Amino acid sequence: MKLRFSPLNMLFSRCVIVCMAALSAFTGLSAQAPASAVEEDFNYTMVLGEGSNASAVAWDGKREVYVTVIAGNETFPMEVFDRKGNAVFQTDAGFDWRGLWYNPTTGMLEGNGAGKYGWASFSLRGADSRSEIDNFEASQCQPDFNSVGAYDVAKRQVVYLDFTVDGLAMYARKNSMKIKYLNLDWSSTDIGSVNTTTVGCTGHKNYEFVLLEYSLGKLIFFNRSGDQTASVQLPAGAPLAEQFAFSFVHDRAFLYDKSSRIWHAYKVW
Repeated sequence: MKLRFSPLNMLFSRCVIVCMAALSAFTGLSAQAPASAVEEDFNYTMVLGEGSNASAVAWDGKREVYVTVIAGNETFPMEVFDRKGNAVFQTDAGFDWRGLWYNPTTGMLEGNGAGKYGWASFSLRGADSRSEIDNFEASQCQPDFNSVGAYDVAKRQVVYLDFTVDGLAMYARKNSMKIKYLNLDWSSTDIGSVNTTTVGCTGHKNYEFVLLEYSLGKLIFFNRSGDQTASVQLPAGAPLAEQFAFSFVHDRAFLYDKSSRIWHAYKVW
């Protein structure tokens, strides 16, 4: 018996394939492993000179630029640079940021502040300005005062490193009172050797979360079950910090050299 496909059925099948491919690209359904060896892709030197704890880098996919902040004071710098590390513009932070991310659902740059500052958002305007900052959730939406949040796009949740559960705390973006916890498997990594403030969300299946093991210069990857699924050695000389100065976005690990005030970007996927 031969199966017959009408033009309409064939069109429908093609649409399904295209839609599945798009969904996979958006949600990170691909289980491709990170690179076994990474090299510096580019770097960015901060233009303004205040503060020392650069805490996060976000990728604004709409404008195709990176945005970074210095933690510690709302007068410290927020700076924007392109994919090659060229400065675009600089301004004051306007909020005491810790984490920073782009939310494709809202089309806004968002982040968490220190302690009870909660969550805030803004958007970039034109080539050299920013909208007003909206502190839309003013409460303790994080485990610790200096927790640096990362955004899990697929699950629509803000993720933090939480040492009280030896793992991660995940706050629903729509309801910060809804919190889930994930214990991580530390059998292959010393919990005392990881950057104490920061976790990254990769968007890649089976490697969803990444920590910086600063004592050995490694990136450590975990899946949604809490299993360690990969480790990647960073190049010799990469700047390594016990807190802040680490971010993961746009398939790149960003490491900040506090003395030279330079973000170094290492391509992992």
